[in-house]
Amino acid sequence: MSLQAPVAFLIFNRPELTQKVFQVIRQVAPKRLFIIADGARDDQEVFVCQQTRAVVEQIDWDCSVERDYAETNLGCRHRVSSGLNWVFAQTERAIILEDDCLPNYSFFRFCDELLERYQDQERVMAITGNNHQRGREVTPYSYYFSKYFHCWGWATWSRAWQYYDVEMKLWPEFRDGGYVEWVSDSKYEHRYWLQKFEQMYQGKIDTWDYPFMFACFSQSGLVATPRVNLVSNLGFGKQATHTHNPKSPFANMPTQELGEISHPPFIARSLSADQFVFEQVFDGAKLRQMDTLWGRFQQLKRRLGQVLKS
Repeated sequence: MSLQAPVAFLIFNRPELTQKVFQVIRQVAPKRLFIIADGARDDQEVFVCQQTRAVVEQIDWDCSVERDYAETNLGCRHRVSSGLNWVFAQTERAIILEDDCLPNYSFFRFCDELLERYQDQERVMAITGNNHQRGREVTPYSYYFSKYFHCWGWATWSRAWQYYDVEMKLWPEFRDGGYVEWVSDSKYEHRYWLQKFEQMYQGKIDTWDYPFMFACFSQSGLVATPRVNLVSNLGFGKQATHTHNPKSPFANMPTQELGEISHPPFIARSLSADQFVFEQVFDGAKLRQMDTLWGRFQQLKRRLGQVLKS
């Protein structure tokens, strides 16, 4: 594989997982590699952070390497956001992997080809390697377009990243202008994103990806999504920052090779695919169930009131 796009690799304190992912990166041999590392949270963590950084010193191919290593711990939210700001100050496009996201070889070819194809298409904000359709076939082509951004192996351009703001300063105007309802497909989704974005804006969630989802929503952006899953998240467990449950259906999802890439002849999102993702990934099914139970409770309450009155 002759990979043209640079790769940005985010690491922290998991040398074993970093080694697995870096081995795949070595085999595709990008010509340019950005490595972003967070600093240790305490003295006990210094050694494993050093071990992890030693893994990415194993560069035995012709490659331009640039490193952005934090001396102190910045946390997930600010380390990823500041690291990617650094990357896109130097390149127009990049393929992005975290230390627990194990891609197959189709992922790199998929991202590389679509980064070139949609370089000047402003509507396309990102390319993801994740498919959460659970085996459902939603397109006869190699990928479809979604409004949802998934970050376990992805790619984008500086032209899209310019809309990213980790502080989400435009959120109050977006919220008060009724735009969340405009980009939502149901009252449940409207409720969900109002809550998540508000929590993010108030600093109650230590993550970086919701602000990019907000950037996509605010620009009516689309995300190219493969028809099969191309990246497996190996990081579910006690060491993870957010993905703690090793029995989660999203843990260690199998991947498939994509084969020859067949491009859709149009750029329009799949409503049915997005509705399925909201139900399965963003708790839409739980919200609907809770609403149903609450409705039944209110109905029983009214009936009981009628009985008591009689």
